[in-house]
Amino acid sequence: MLGQQFAGSDIPTVIALVFLEGLLSADNALVLAILVQGLPKHQQKKGLLYGLAGAWILRGICIVFASLLMRFWWIEAAGAAYLLYLAVKHFTSHRGSADGGGGAAVRRFWPTIIIVELTDLAFAVDSILAAVGLVGARPEKIWVIYLGGILGVVMMRFVASFFLRLLERYPRLETAAYLIIAWISVKLGVAAYAHFMHVVRHVDEPVIEHVPDWLFWPVMVALFATGFIGKKTDEPTDGDPDAGAEDDAA
Repeated sequence: MLGQQFAGSDIPTVIALVFLEGLLSADNALVLAILVQGLPKHQQKKGLLYGLAGAWILRGICIVFASLLMRFWWIEAAGAAYLLYLAVKHFTSHRGSADGGGGAAVRRFWPTIIIVELTDLAFAVDSILAAVGLVGARPEKIWVIYLGGILGVVMMRFVASFFLRLLERYPRLETAAYLIIAWISVKLGVAAYAHFMHVVRHVDEPVIEHVPDWLFWPVMVALFATGFIGKKTDEPTDGDPDAGAEDDAA
């Protein structure tokens, strides 16, 4: 790539990018697994395959247009708003279903796939913007952005099926995933605000540039860890007197 600069100081950035893209890919795969979990059992694998294909294609498109994503603050803002909307919608819809006392509705296939692809698009943009956050809007380092997008595509291949199985064992991972999405939206929103103030408003005074790493990553780890509190078991407890009675009645 013409005009690109490679230096030894880029190695720590690339290492951080590997972990960052792995985390974002895991988040993408986790949400993907949650969405297809609402489909009938025989359609879940097909829905997951469609979601993975969409994620790969959309991330490929974002890689091609990465240089454009570096220029527009409103893309960052739109991505942050969408991720926050996704999280808020999840918790409000769950509250409504709890108040109504009904079980989880089985979703239709194609409407679910549309939601999956829109979610993939949001994560694809966020993946590229995350790499931009590591190197800044520096055209000579665009290769780092491309590398981040490629890493995200590769990691999506290996983590989606794993998280679908993990969700069956740890149901609270669903809540953890949407809390993580909300937290990422905060990080992206702060970056969009700083970009807007500097580029559009031409403000010279100091503004909050980003969520500091010493705050962002511990919160991410803590939110992810909460998903493993409580494990789903299929065996009835010893203290359940109705279990044996139901078996006898059968």
